[in-house]
Amino acid sequence: MTVLSILKVVLGSIFVLFIPGYFLTLAFFKRGEIDFLEKITLSIVLSITAVPLMLLFLSVVFGVKITAINTSVIILAIVAASFLYTNYLKK
Repeated sequence: MTVLSILKVVLGSIFVLFIPGYFLTLAFFKRGEIDFLEKITLSIVLSITAVPLMLLFLSVVFGVKITAINTSVIILAIVAASFLYTNYLKK
C-alpha cells in the first residue's frame, strides 16, 4: 500500500466512524458532563449507529441509492445539524 492509500483509509475511517458521533455527543451532553474516554467511546458508537440508520432510512423511504457521495452528504448533514443545535438551539 502506498502512503496515499493508507492516509485515505485513516482519514476516511475518522470521517465515518468518529466525526458524526462526536458532534452528536456535543449535542446530547453538556460540557463537562462526561469525561474524555466516555466521549470518545460514545462518539464511535453513535457514529456506527447513526450513519447506517440514516442511509437505510433514506434508501427505504426515499429510494436514494447508497453511494460514497450520498454517504458523505449524510455525514455532513449529521455534523451540521448537531453543530447548529449545539451552538444555536441548545440552552
